[in-house]
Amino acid sequence: MGRRKRKEGLLLKFGTITCTGCDGVRLLARECHDCGAQPKPHEVQHDLQRRERLVVEFRDKRRPPDHDISPELDNLLTEQDRAIKRVLQALADASRTDRTADSLVAAFALLDQLVATWQNKLPRPQRNRGRIIGNALRKFAEGSDLFVEALRAPDMLSAQELERQGNKIFDEAATILADLNRINQADEVFSEESPSEALNRIGQSARQLAGHEHSLKELDQALRIGAGWESASEGMGLQAHTIHSMALASFDLDSFTQIMSASDAAVGIGGKDFAQSEEWKRRHARAAAFLGSAAASVHQGIFAEGGSDFEVAHRAVEAVATFRDGVLKHTLATTLSNSTDEYVRLNRKNGGAVIGKAASAHPELLLDENLTPALRNAGAHAGIDLIEHGLKIDGNNFTTDHFIDRFLAYLETAIATFMGVTLAMARLGVDFEYNHYLASRDRDAAVALLLGAFNLKCDSVDVSNEGVTIHASGPEPDWMTLAAVLSAMFLSSTTLGTICVTTESREHVFVTSLDRFRTYTEGIESLDAKQSILRLTAITAASSLDGTSPWPKEEWDRVARAIIAREESEDLRTWVRNIRELRGYAREAHLAEVASACDDALAALRR
Repeated sequence: MGRRKRKEGLLLKFGTITCTGCDGVRLLARECHDCGAQPKPHEVQHDLQRRERLVVEFRDKRRPPDHDISPELDNLLTEQDRAIKRVLQALADASRTDRTADSLVAAFALLDQLVATWQNKLPRPQRNRGRIIGNALRKFAEGSDLFVEALRAPDMLSAQELERQGNKIFDEAATILADLNRINQADEVFSEESPSEALNRIGQSARQLAGHEHSLKELDQALRIGAGWESASEGMGLQAHTIHSMALASFDLDSFTQIMSASDAAVGIGGKDFAQSEEWKRRHARAAAFLGSAAASVHQGIFAEGGSDFEVAHRAVEAVATFRDGVLKHTLATTLSNSTDEYVRLNRKNGGAVIGKAASAHPELLLDENLTPALRNAGAHAGIDLIEHGLKIDGNNFTTDHFIDRFLAYLETAIATFMGVTLAMARLGVDFEYNHYLASRDRDAAVALLLGAFNLKCDSVDVSNEGVTIHASGPEPDWMTLAAVLSAMFLSSTTLGTICVTTESREHVFVTSLDRFRTYTEGIESLDAKQSILRLTAITAASSLDGTSPWPKEEWDRVARAIIAREESEDLRTWVRNIRELRGYAREAHLAEVASACDDALAALRR
């Protein structure tokens, strides 16, 4: 009789016999597990021998694949399904009746070629997608090899263990493939025609990722960790999430991460000098504006009605020139300099010279790999023309896919070096000020991103002489926190903020003094309890929600009790000054009872 085992298509047969030592059942040609009785010399596992011969023949005939074939997404699903089905069927047939390894060899040749092909890089923006697919296929091949080993396992338990390991690796392959969902989501977001709509959705995805119940500070920390930016300063979480999503959708994430980390590490002793330099801060803000305007120009060319491929390509090479001279020269000079004077001297050189110096000093920045000279030079003298299936740039032919890859590699390097330098300088305490150079387009997109983090859909952002008015829809936000962040996003000339949010039940209108936020939140962490309360009260007094104070009467009463209650160590003049200050805020907020309580406290002092 025989014992059979079936799993994942394998049907393995092992011959058994009654043990003469204990009358139990043991495998032919194997020692009895129960009593240790030895097999007879004439015993043979015929089917196991057949499978062992198959595996030896398979190993002998298996040949290495061609490693020079470029992967193509269009053919992936068909080729993947065919290869996997062939391998599983060949394994099943080998476990049953095959007398030769021909089916196994042919099936694994398909799989091996598919795996080898997908170890080669896809051009950007599909680079990360290709890497995930290649890693998953390699895992599947690794698991399939364990199933081959299971064919020649000496007994059932060994075969089961090998198949268990193989199935575990198959599950790991499926988990790797699931990461494609993140890329698909990022792709969908960045395909939006409006940058504001795209960033608003990025903000909403950030909130969903971290959880709706978290505070803004907790959200910030979760986003920094999620993007792998653990060393980033507080407040950079949304930026980390946005940049990471962009890198997933458009860049080579591994390359981007390496360049950003290397740029961060390359900011040496000069960093402390730059942190005190208004010249450096001004140039950094200007580089941010160059980066945004150049990318926006290409984006507008892609979505503009009546535009052409030539126009988009022309905008792209012009953008490359801006990345070189407006961004990379600044970021690379920062990594190369030990003082502001040295930084300024480097900035007087042309962009190519600074790039060459940085490529020699910091090969880990991948400048030679990512910055194609033809694109850089074409931007300077419009050396671009159309050819069949692509472009001629500065005398070099590019397919469309290759051109897109080279442009995105340039953008990747510009953003990665800029963010690396920004991370390093933020840890040194630099307070970045971008508003003077920021285009209204970029500011509105940043506002939309912030609103998304509050789970709000941004409907409009309007700036006038009277201030800024924002219309959004979604759940009622933490008004004071939202306004505090918004106050830092506009120039000091924008003094009034109006936020209109339409919820499922009604529209709420929050009006506040952005000036009051800017003035009274600065340094609030270092103040004592009463001074902190008074500053928050000052901000609240200058705000209204649907025509009344954002604080309920109970909160005003609590504040009044805290300020009026005189502590033993409190100086009398300070106590009087605090009460008078609170009285002024109460009158501003039309809280007559609180103002009256302050009057009573002062009157009691005079009696």
